[in-house]
Amino acid sequence: MDQLLNKEQYCNTWMEESEIFRKKMVYQWLTNFTPNGNILELGCGSGQGTYQLLKKHQVLSLDNNDFLINEAAKLIKEQAKIHKCNFLELTQEDKNIIKDFAPKVIVGWFLGSDGEEVEKYTDKGTNSEEKWDQYRKKIEDIITSPDICTPSVEYIHLANRNIFSSNYNEQKTFAATKKEYDTSIFSKINFEVVDVKIMAWPTKDSHFQYIGNQYYSNENSFKAIVSILARRKAT
Repeated sequence: MDQLLNKEQYCNTWMEESEIFRKKMVYQWLTNFTPNGNILELGCGSGQGTYQLLKKHQVLSLDNNDFLINEAAKLIKEQAKIHKCNFLELTQEDKNIIKDFAPKVIVGWFLGSDGEEVEKYTDKGTNSEEKWDQYRKKIEDIITSPDICTPSVEYIHLANRNIFSSNYNEQKTFAATKKEYDTSIFSKINFEVVDVKIMAWPTKDSHFQYIGNQYYSNENSFKAIVSILARRKAT
């Protein structure tokens, strides 16, 4: 977690990583699976994902890292609003801004934060993997809370990194991913996973230190980016 110790260090390493994503067209790939409508983006990052989303959507992006906000603003200019706020400590003003925007889709791609932030909101004495798992679950709870997932929201689009067996089966992977995410996240808010896409992702070019998952792999597995789309169930 050393290189992610503070917000500036996190910004510098994520800028490098997101540039690799841009060159490999990862953000463009993800937007192919993002439904139309107002997008509430959790984490503007370097602005590369926001830039792709803006080609088809209105976007309100939330972030609390001044360094990343400044970098994203250079790229997207005035095309989208970036609202500085702390996901885990939303003020009434933050909640009103989200509600007034009336998002149809929540986007949470590669959610993470700097080491200081993770330390602040996780239990003391736990290792990096446990801390990241705790932090991720807190963010997922916020995404599915009424403050973020307002009545206007119809879809939630997540993206993360994972490892898959070399004998990967699309149907089995969808079923397993749906069961995991519906059980742990979506069923409690009457959403369900409706689409899962996999993009092979060799990390040999990456210098980014991922919290909580070192992506150990062997000849019987491969690393991948996962797109997970959930939709509100009809009532």
